[in-house]
Amino acid sequence: MRSINLLVVIFLIAANNVVSQNHHVRIEGQIIGYDGISPVRYYLSNENYFRNPIFIQPDSLGRFVIQKNINQLNYFFFHFRNKNEKEIFYECRLIVQPEKNYSFICEPQKYNDAMIPYSPDIYCWNIQDGDRPGFYKIDLGQMYYNMFDNGTMGSLYHEEWDLYQPDSLLIKLNQKSEHQVALYTELLNKGEIDSAFFEVATLNVKYFNAYRLAVTISDVWIMPQKSGIKDSLVVNKLYKVYDDIFREYPLESVEFGNIWLSESRYIEEYLHYLAGLKDGKFSPPEEKSRYSDIEEIKNIIPREVYRNYKMRKIASDVATLQLESSKIAKDFLNENPVMKQTTLGGMLENELIPRSEAFDSISGRSLSEKVIFLDENGPIQSFQQLLDSIRNKPMFLNFWGTWCFPSRNQFKYNHELTSFLKKNKIAMLYIANEYQPDRENWKKIITAYNLEGYHFMLTDDFKEDMEKYGGEVTGYPTYMIIDSTSKIVEKKAYWPGDDKKLFKQLKEKLNL
Repeated sequence: MRSINLLVVIFLIAANNVVSQNHHVRIEGQIIGYDGISPVRYYLSNENYFRNPIFIQPDSLGRFVIQKNINQLNYFFFHFRNKNEKEIFYECRLIVQPEKNYSFICEPQKYNDAMIPYSPDIYCWNIQDGDRPGFYKIDLGQMYYNMFDNGTMGSLYHEEWDLYQPDSLLIKLNQKSEHQVALYTELLNKGEIDSAFFEVATLNVKYFNAYRLAVTISDVWIMPQKSGIKDSLVVNKLYKVYDDIFREYPLESVEFGNIWLSESRYIEEYLHYLAGLKDGKFSPPEEKSRYSDIEEIKNIIPREVYRNYKMRKIASDVATLQLESSKIAKDFLNENPVMKQTTLGGMLENELIPRSEAFDSISGRSLSEKVIFLDENGPIQSFQQLLDSIRNKPMFLNFWGTWCFPSRNQFKYNHELTSFLKKNKIAMLYIANEYQPDRENWKKIITAYNLEGYHFMLTDDFKEDMEKYGGEVTGYPTYMIIDSTSKIVEKKAYWPGDDKKLFKQLKEKLNL
């Protein structure tokens, strides 16, 4: 635990604020290392969705007090970063209940420590007739609740599971959950937590562990280069385990609005599972149909969960300027006017949709003569075929996708990049990996961003052939440099946003 001095500081601020009987929950916090400037954003809701943030200004020492009237269990979420510290964060989650007082002390946590379980010190006591005890009691239930999800995602979970032992994975999953539930059971028996807290906390533990195993297994076919499992017998058993997970942890049998992952990760993985479920048997879906539509589970999840998840997905499409996404967003908001009152809904209506409509309008312009499609008469199937199409020129390759926001975000640096490439007679080549190939949409996006250079859509044959030359693509965007002798001289080039480093790298690799 932290220094007793910190405890005294929190207690002093608490002592200076008399608890009124009209306030049914009180939350006191302190940020150690607060910059003295930035407001704190927090969320408090009786459903685990975290929308409509509330802002409060701490004092110079990072201390703040929140007092709210609540009549039932609520969820509190606090995530903060100082204005000029991108790598440091402070976070706390609470399951708050009427007539209780909560206090927490947050010390800085580094994002690159994501595998380290994190929880601030949290204290709690009952409010009775406005009186408070003269001491704080550590709330182990809340601290465990903070620690089971440490914010990691995807392949970072691989260290937890031995996928080469598929027969033992479900046993390990259940043992892991049982061990964590046992901690809450002990706290319940001791009177440290009540049954309402126990129910929510243990539900989160079970479903989050299920998610961690499921997403680790799905990497076997989504990112095979990371999983490295080539044994077909093992892989087929993993398919069965993946199927068993979602049969054992379905959406329709729980109060899913109470699960920490309700808006995003578990739903997304569940939709992935449904996309591969045919005739009662699971097999990995093709990339072009990786996810089922949210409508498939509309009737088995709470309405609020459905609407929040759908708006989040729509907002993602609009924010990344997917063509005609603005119309879908408008229709959704008109059908669900209550969502306009949320922070995300307001942002959609007032900022994102107008920007997307403007982007749609410029995508209808005529293509520049400097945009050349290499695969108009047939796909580019091999690395040699590419070299034959662009002879004796150094090339800067951009592996991207119309669906990939980081790829498209880099296009804002194209003016400087295009000028440098032209000056040094380097060919610009865009290779698009499209899960759902739509050449018309692809060309409209190329037009909107004015992507001068050579273009073609990536095929599995080309990707496999290029890997023989050392050109492995493990993420998007990926940039490569090829010299005039057709040799790949840089497999992981700097991105255009790092223009000075990139231009220096191009000069060195191409002997300019």
